[in-house]
Amino acid sequence: MGKKEEKTDWCGSALESSIVGDGYINIDSDAGFMNYIKQKRKKISARCFGRKVKDPFSDTNLSVGQVYAFSNEDLDGSIGTLDMADRSVLTVGSSGDQVLISILNGAKDVTLVDANPMAKYYTALKIAAIKNLNFDHFQLYFSFDKILDSKLYSRVSHDLDAESKLFWDSIILEKTHDEATNQEIAYNIFHDMSFCADEVFQYRKDPKEYYRLRDLLNKVPVYYEVRDFGDFYKAGNGKKYDAVILSNVFNYVNINRFVTGIKNIIDNNLSDDGYIQVFNELQPYFREHTMFLYVMLNKRIKEGLFLPYRSGSGYMNTHLIYCKNNDKSPFKETGRTSEIMIGL
Repeated sequence: MGKKEEKTDWCGSALESSIVGDGYINIDSDAGFMNYIKQKRKKISARCFGRKVKDPFSDTNLSVGQVYAFSNEDLDGSIGTLDMADRSVLTVGSSGDQVLISILNGAKDVTLVDANPMAKYYTALKIAAIKNLNFDHFQLYFSFDKILDSKLYSRVSHDLDAESKLFWDSIILEKTHDEATNQEIAYNIFHDMSFCADEVFQYRKDPKEYYRLRDLLNKVPVYYEVRDFGDFYKAGNGKKYDAVILSNVFNYVNINRFVTGIKNIIDNNLSDDGYIQVFNELQPYFREHTMFLYVMLNKRIKEGLFLPYRSGSGYMNTHLIYCKNNDKSPFKETGRTSEIMIGL
């Protein structure tokens, strides 16, 4: 254990926490985590999840951080453009929406890998909710002031895996009346305004798509792994994937580390006809990062083919995709590549 030092939380009140040398609150076991939560929650509620709290269920040094309630990417446009039919998919995504949109587009199995353990816990909660709540109740539950509602949670928690259930039970069911409100807790679990993406995804707008997704979730297996991007290629223990979705990971890692990661994924994870969505430019009509990566990766990775392209259901985004087999289109429609490639 490191020395005691005083920290200030986001609303300015001082609190004491036991900090180890790397800056993580030291929680060494499930029992230690539960005891810590019970003893400290009056002062900090669940605000600890807004800073680097060591994942209580993992032997890694990765931290539990904020997630997006819903993705801020136009996944119906980007993933919806790609051929997912009967493919094994490996994806990042703290909101879990990359998983859900992949399944709606025909994936046969999906593995979610993220450096933030909260991505696993939250995606599991979202899937459990879809399986057990009707369309209207899902909309109610996944609103900012209801996401930690204990009555709604009790209707879905039986479908959580043991690890995720322990996590959410500790947050939702073991609160006392004089603790922070659900909204205060949610502010440290979710990025601001990430509940406002309901105009993007069909499963949130269209009840038919919602119930189709529910049916698919009862058939399509979803797996979870908590890994830093440097270990991303170890996912699946040697399994080959037909599609890899990296979203905007590039924005969070060093360029050399990113290129090494792409090479490792190509060598270790990608099937012969597989593809990688290397980057998704989140700002519509801008393409600087996409084109930088296009030039950089073409210089440093000679095999395969990198393609910049545009897509969008509501607005146009730019992306970079890698195809291991130059003759195998990653897109749904024949000839689609030439239609949506960016002019260089």
